[in-house]
Amino acid sequence: MSHRPARQRLAACLILSACFAACGSQEPESDPESPSGLEDSGIQSEPLEGDGVGPREVTFRFAPGTAIPDAEVRVTNLEDAAPAVIFSTDAEGAARFTFTGSDGDEIRFQITTEERRYEPRDFSLGRADGKNTLLRVERPSCLGLEPGLELGFDASLALLSVYNNCPDALSLAEPRLRLGTLGEAFELVTLMPVELGGGVSAGIELRMTPAATRPSQDVLFLDAEVGSERLRYAIGLYAPR
Repeated sequence: MSHRPARQRLAACLILSACFAACGSQEPESDPESPSGLEDSGIQSEPLEGDGVGPREVTFRFAPGTAIPDAEVRVTNLEDAAPAVIFSTDAEGAARFTFTGSDGDEIRFQITTEERRYEPRDFSLGRADGKNTLLRVERPSCLGLEPGLELGFDASLALLSVYNNCPDALSLAEPRLRLGTLGEAFELVTLMPVELGGGVSAGIELRMTPAATRPSQDVLFLDAEVGSERLRYAIGLYAPR
């Protein structure tokens, strides 16, 4: 079942290309304290090539001040198993990069430095006025994840806590991995599916298997049904060296 319609309805109507035309060559105000290390308004699209509806190569730029300077940026298309596009920002936080995607694909940006891993930020790829666009993906604030959209395995076990503060009950389906199969590098300990009433929380425990290599990473897709909506949460899993 496709999750794109639900994600599109939940996406914030922040069409970056509209700002590109309005902002011109102005540099965004850098916010080094941003949880993601990224200033959305500085992501600029180059002209759209072709008019097909299938996968296409898209090119974007970070204007100076958009991202943390001298950092590594990882861009992952969450709809396929292609390797992430990895590049570095310059001393001004600028960069130019290309990845492959189709309209509606959810694209994850994550910035890392030697000192810190910044929170992932997700966008939906689209097009408007002859340019590629990125819509910031927003999800219901009443459903919470702790520690967030990323889970690290410093030890063999890691716990993802899910908080349902929504008025309706929700159901969490058995998760799946973007690249591998559960039971290989990462193993699900908690029995799924899980039903959560309003105001109830639950923990989902995962284990890194002895077969896992370090460093190792993947994305865990967790589907939640809330009322008539089916939402997908992409949880980054990583085991540092």
